[in-house]
Parts: sequence; structure tokens; C-alpha cells
Amino acid sequence: MEAMEGRKGCSRVLLLSCNTGEGHNAAARALMAELERFGVQSVLKDALSFAPPGVSQLVSGVHKSVYRNMPALFDAGYAHSETHAGSACGNAPYRLSALYAPKLYRFIRDGGFDAVVAPHVFPATALTWLRHQRAYARMRDIRCCFIATDYTCSPFVGQTALDLYCIPHASLADEFVEKGVPREKLLPAGIPVRAAFTARMPRARARRALSLPQDGRVLLLMSGSMGAGGARETAAAVAPHLGPCDRLLCLCGNNRRLLGALQGDHRCDPRVIVQPFTDRVSLMMDAADLLLTKPGGLTVTEAAAKGLPLLLTDAVGGCETRNAAFFAANGMAAVAADSADAARLALSLLDDERARTAMADRQHDVLAADAAERIVRALLDGT
Repeated sequence: MEAMEGRKGCSRVLLLSCNTGEGHNAAARALMAELERFGVQSVLKDALSFAPPGVSQLVSGVHKSVYRNMPALFDAGYAHSETHAGSACGNAPYRLSALYAPKLYRFIRDGGFDAVVAPHVFPATALTWLRHQRAYARMRDIRCCFIATDYTCSPFVGQTALDLYCIPHASLADEFVEKGVPREKLLPAGIPVRAAFTARMPRARARRALSLPQDGRVLLLMSGSMGAGGARETAAAVAPHLGPCDRLLCLCGNNRRLLGALQGDHRCDPRVIVQPFTDRVSLMMDAADLLLTKPGGLTVTEAAAKGLPLLLTDAVGGCETRNAAFFAANGMAAVAADSADAARLALSLLDDERARTAMADRQHDVLAADAAERIVRALLDGT
């Protein structure tokens, strides 16, 4: 695609993510690609890499462990954070910022960045901390933008003080305002996804590339980058009902235990294909008739950008339950109560082309396909 000329007041952008899940990084990489198309330099960093040694690994490890192994505790922690977010200067992420924000500031200053984009609340809070300190008053001259990567206003976002808040949909604006974000700072741009997810390869071609049968049904089963949820139980419930030409593609993320378990469960069944974390998700979506997945914000947005019908299950309380509710309310997905229900609904939807087409049509009608471009234009225009 032809590069576009960079715009006023923005020549170098820092994208600050956080190593607590691949979705935030995926959104950042989508924006990096779009900034490059506009001729703007960008750098992606883990915000917590500026903290003392081991902090990023500790925060990431605890987050992933609780999310994957103790979803009820994760749900309770999220609910507590929503009701006890505290003041802008008194919440936990703000206090954590004091450990690394000064070093982050030096990186921003020495790197000559004139804009910073945060697809995670931790770096957004660190930027707020810097703006509150007299010694770092220069941060008020650097354009700072938050990108929401879920269909809700996450805890502590309302306590930040940035210039622009890019949210997934206009219908969510009131929620962000109620949590404390000024309405005039909101941009309902959508969630940015990489260009690979904004176009769909013909199904037959994708199946040839993956050595899948042209006839038959293909169900893609994903459990997020951390391999959480009841994928093993769902696969066990679906597999006996597959036809000879059907295929169940199971992606296990970075969960080696799940990978080994699924490989052991289905080692004698060629209809079930089990894979670890892969960079071929876009191609697999192109080949699939239906995606059965946890409702992570980026995963469901990428699928919707493809026009791939969705069945959502194993939502962890908080962002995922909000994502599932948003998609279901807008006719863009079905939601399963548990693994048995997921298997039943998946088999039903695989046989119901009309229902799948209706979902894909609603995805096209509700969500913006050009979110990355909208965000970059707003960032560069200063509006």
C-alpha cells in the first residue's frame, strides 16, 4: 500500500503496551503499521520494562497465573477495582507508576517523541503521574492517547488524564463519561487490528494453504494467547460429532499443558488438529466456518473484521464478560453457558448458514473496519 505523508506536529510516536496479554500488543502493532503507512516513525515498548528488574515479569506472571488458573479470583479483583478505583492519585497503578515513570520520561525526552499511545491502563496511568509532577511539566506538551482494547471502560481509565481516548463504539461513550473521562476527549474509532484481518482470503484458497479438505465444516477453537478456559472439555464434546471431512482446529496459545492434553486426547483422530501459539491465525480464520473462542477484545474484533461468525465461551469476569455482552446484544455472536452448551451451539451453527450470515452482516454494520486509520489521523491532526 502506498505510504501517506506524515502530518503536522507528529513525527515520532511511542507506543507503550504492557506484557499482560497479547491483545494490547496486537493493537499496538496494528497502529505501528498504520503509522508507517503515514510515514511516521514509531517504537513499541513494554511500559513496565522501565521498572526495576523483575517487575514486568512479576506483574505479567501473576496476572497470567490468576487469569488462567483462578478466574473467580480474577473476577473478584476486577469487580473490586471497579468499585474502589480511588482518586487519580491514590489507586494502585498510580502508586506503581512512581517506580518507573521517571525513567520512562527520560526515554520519551531523549527519544524525541512528540506523541505517546497507550493501549493499556498501566502506561496511561504512568503518563498521568508524569503530568502531575512539576518536574515533568514538559509531558503536557506531548500528545498522549489511550486506546481501549475491550468493549467497556476498564478500571482506573477514568482516573487518567490524557488528551484523547479512542473507544470501540459510540454506544460506549456514556460509560466512559460516567467513569470520569471527559466526553470531548472521546473518539469512537473502533479497536485497531492489523491489515491481515481487514480482508478475507477466499475460503477454498485458505483451506488449500492449510491442507484442509474443501468439503466439510471447519470449526476454529481458540483459548487466547494464554490458553485459558475449557477448550479441552469443549473439544471432547465436539469431536464425536464431526463428519469425515470436518476439521476442528484447536489453538492452545502459550499453554503447554493444554497443548499436551489435547494432543493426547485426540492423537488418533485426524479430524482434530492441535497447535500451539501460531502466527497463522488470520489464515485459519479465513478457512473456518465458525470461531469458538474466549471473548478477548482483540480476538473478537479480528474475527468480526473478517466477517467470521462467533460463538463465545469461558468468559472471565470483567472485560471478557462485557465483550461477550456487547457482541451478543448487537447480534454479532452467540454466547455459550459452558463447554457442553458450547459444543451444542457450535454444531447447530455449523449447520445453520443463515444464522452465520446474519452474524457476519451485523459485524460489518456495527464495527469500523478502518479503526487504525481513524486513530492515526486523529493523532496526527491533533483533534
